[in-house]
Amino acid sequence: MIDVSELFTDPDFAQTFAVIRFAGGFASEGEYAQAQVPPIAMVGVIQPANQDDVVQIAPEGERTGNWIAIYCTQEIRASDGKGQQSDIIVWHGNQYRIAQSRKWQDHGYWQALARGIQNA
Repeated sequence: MIDVSELFTDPDFAQTFAVIRFAGGFASEGEYAQAQVPPIAMVGVIQPANQDDVVQIAPEGERTGNWIAIYCTQEIRASDGKGQQSDIIVWHGNQYRIAQSRKWQDHGYWQALARGIQNA
C-alpha cells in the first residue's frame, strides 16, 4: 500500500489545529472524575466534509450544520460508548466535536469527521 501520510504534514497542504482531549478515572471514593488534558497541537489537512459521509454517520436531525473532515498522522478519538469522550478540534477559533474516527493503518493516517459546536 502507498503511505500518503507525508501529505498531511506537508506545509503546502497542512495546517495547525488543537485537540482538546478528556481523560478520567476513578477517585479514591469510587466516583468517576472527568479531567481535561492540556490542548494537543496537531498538523493535518482539514476540509469541508463530504455530504455523503455525513449522511452515513449522522442521525437525520444532525446532518445539517458545519461538518469538517480531518486527515492527520496522529490519533483523533471519537466516543467509544464506554466512557471515552470525543475529542474536540479547535480550528480557526471554532470548535468541532469528533463524530467518527478511523485509522487507515495501511496508508499511515487517521481520518475523522466532526460537527461544529454552537458556542453559547
